[in-house]
Amino acid sequence: MKVHALFDADGKIITLVESTADETGPQVRPLAKEGQSVAELEVPTDYSDSTLLELLTLLRVEVRSGTPRLVGEQSGTSY
Repeated sequence: MKVHALFDADGKIITLVESTADETGPQVRPLAKEGQSVAELEVPTDYSDSTLLELLTLLRVEVRSGTPRLVGEQSGTSY
């Protein structure tokens, strides 16, 4: 599953919206304010059964690598 993640400079996820890129119709994605970013990211397979609400607490966006990616909040493990 792909999501649009709105996150801050530290990688804390503010909101997630499931990507509808494969479907016809309008795209829904969050709008970033100053100090925030939005990226379309793949949810790691280990978290594929989690709800969007659960993902907010389980994941964060790794921003130090130059390319945003989702990583586990507790373990720091990248996927």
